Amino acid sequence: MSAKYRLYLDEQLIDDQFQARFERDAEFEISAQWLCTRNVDDADAFLLTEENLKKSAIADRAGIRPIICLNPQLLAAEFEINDLDYDVLLRQLTELQPIVDRIHHLAKEEVLESGNPYLMGLAFIWSRNKILKPRINSQLKGGVWYPYFDAHDFNGATGHETLTFLRNAGFLSTNVEEIAQSCPKCAGILILLRDCCQNCGSVNIKEENIVHHFICGYQAAESRFTVRNEELLSELWCPKCQKPLKHYGVDHDKPSVLFTCGECGHENAETMVGGKCLTCQTSFPADDSPRREIMAYEMTNPGIKALFDKEVNIFNLKQFLGQFMDVIPFDALLLVAQKISHIRDDIGTTVLKLTLFTPDGETDTADDSKVMLEVGKNLSQHVRKSDAVALHRGSLYIMFVGAKHIEKNTLLDKEGIKTLLSDDVVSRLSAVQMTLKEFVDGYLGK
Repeated sequence: MSAKYRLYLDEQLIDDQFQARFERDAEFEISAQWLCTRNVDDADAFLLTEENLKKSAIADRAGIRPIICLNPQLLAAEFEINDLDYDVLLRQLTELQPIVDRIHHLAKEEVLESGNPYLMGLAFIWSRNKILKPRINSQLKGGVWYPYFDAHDFNGATGHETLTFLRNAGFLSTNVEEIAQSCPKCAGILILLRDCCQNCGSVNIKEENIVHHFICGYQAAESRFTVRNEELLSELWCPKCQKPLKHYGVDHDKPSVLFTCGECGHENAETMVGGKCLTCQTSFPADDSPRREIMAYEMTNPGIKALFDKEVNIFNLKQFLGQFMDVIPFDALLLVAQKISHIRDDIGTTVLKLTLFTPDGETDTADDSKVMLEVGKNLSQHVRKSDAVALHRGSLYIMFVGAKHIEKNTLLDKEGIKTLLSDDVVSRLSAVQMTLKEFVDGYLGK
């Protein structure tokens, strides 16, 4: 019976027995269904050491084909085995066979030939039974790792950003896999919690008992009562009435504790719970730690259709901007503008047209849609519910209503826009301000 699947075996794992078999045959059976091979391009799955996984040359050539890592310590891997136990390996390979079958189907349909990174990302999820689940582990950077997406580059976007793009384009749906508190800077979930000074946030705090002297009523930190006699024995003397404290519960007690900061000297009966991110080393009050929903992603029917149609347009700008502001059809914007202009001509209404150009002077490309998304995200805080927003031929139109609102709006001032966007974006952004009449007449051909 000929084998159906081929496993690439890392050369560091080839022992003397395997070496002899390789010398006899470039491919040999390791089970009824699997061959062991040295041919990277013909392999259906890969067994690598962590050292070769780090080099990523083979991993990059593997594409969406499954990789098993032997005893990983520092790197995340989709599949792992702890020892080179061939019974364990063959059980793992049996689990991989449905994935390999789906990849063969994608290859037959010529889905993998375009090299489009977003198409490959969808292909990876489809081959894993249409579901992508995160790996959550303290050994992973940030504590969370998504197979394939966090190991590949997507035109400069991170794995998280790419999954967000695919979800917002309607190709993926999400389910909450886990909830965690995260670092406000890097979103990592590996956080060390500790007591900190309420005043300066330092962890250099000393805890000591508060002593209450019954006779004179004085109470303070125990260190203020402590003195040493000639025999270097510690005794408690009241610094207020200069009397010794002899019997606990009779002439004094210790009702609570006091925390003293070694950095700023601040004293308080309570500390602040602070966090330290073990990924980026940022320290922050625990109350500033945002709640993070760690998602599992599942392919939708539009995502499957896009995959097999081999057309993945993830930059649906209207859907993206819809996260930050209400976007209406351009015809509806024109209709609203007409109605307002018929009410009175001098109403406080202004239309702002924003167009992004490439360095060559052309209108925005697919990659520039990401930049337009950032433009919309940063500008959305200056757009009210009563304003109207629409997209038309790559330009963003914002109709501001209300004289006072217009007068104070940052977007209607060139210097104000510069404070919201990077210099590169500002240099490529055309901002045209129109009166209501100019806008209506311009698009109705009057």
